[in-house]
Amino acid sequence: MEAHMIVRNRYCVNKPVFFVETSSSNSLTPRQACAVESTARHNPSLQINVLMTPISGINANGVLIKKLQNISNVQIIHININDLVCGTPIWNWYVSGKWKRSEWKASHLSDALRYFLIWKYGGIYLDMDIVTLRSLEHLRNTAITENWERVASGILIFDKKHELIRRCMFDFSASYDPSNFVVNGPGIITRNIKSYCDINNIGKVSGANCNVDIQPPIAAFPVPYDKWEEYFIPTSVNNILEKFNSSYLIHVWNKYSKFSKLKVGINSLYELAMKENCPSVHKYIQQVGFAK
Repeated sequence: MEAHMIVRNRYCVNKPVFFVETSSSNSLTPRQACAVESTARHNPSLQINVLMTPISGINANGVLIKKLQNISNVQIIHININDLVCGTPIWNWYVSGKWKRSEWKASHLSDALRYFLIWKYGGIYLDMDIVTLRSLEHLRNTAITENWERVASGILIFDKKHELIRRCMFDFSASYDPSNFVVNGPGIITRNIKSYCDINNIGKVSGANCNVDIQPPIAAFPVPYDKWEEYFIPTSVNNILEKFNSSYLIHVWNKYSKFSKLKVGINSLYELAMKENCPSVHKYIQQVGFAK
């Protein structure tokens, strides 16, 4: 698919949303599908683009793919990465092949594509291990800090051709380290925000007058990475209301939680968030008993 065809209908006028699946899978997991459904439900006027990279094509007959294709503002797109990035600022990085030797090659490919997509088209990039809890439509030129020392690269909301994202894209290409998981994601955007806004402390961005807004950790990380297990253990409705009251979305730390099955019926934070925000996917996992 040609790059200019990615955002192609009435939903792309202001702020397209991008999810990128770079593992070459031809289907989506329930967790990934929930990220898409919840975002589409809470942002009905935005186009949700799910970019996938399978070699043999998308499994259009898959239950979860069908559920998502029935949502009016979701489009699932099989992309050819060569066609997408040819002649772009990340082309030389891509054809160098260094990323293919990385233990985290799918993640690093996603890192590169997110900066390119948001720079070229503007809009919202979201990781696929999230559940969206409320509308993101009013946010602009926004990132979210994990802990006031490091800015997350998994939620990016920026105008087309924003200078910060351009810097991140070129920095990523120039400083890429295939042996490091974090430095190519949060490391890139954290140091470029500091440089672009001329600050030493992420907490001072709001006063730097640099057309960048930093949301506090509670906006996406009400459960920090070192307590990720809290998403998978029984809890109460009161606890979820208290935990997520100030959050736009939750990030469930797939790097750590990917081998933990989400068990249905134990009222975990994650399941309660799914039940409320991606009911179609939740109905599916009720039938199979768990979600991976």
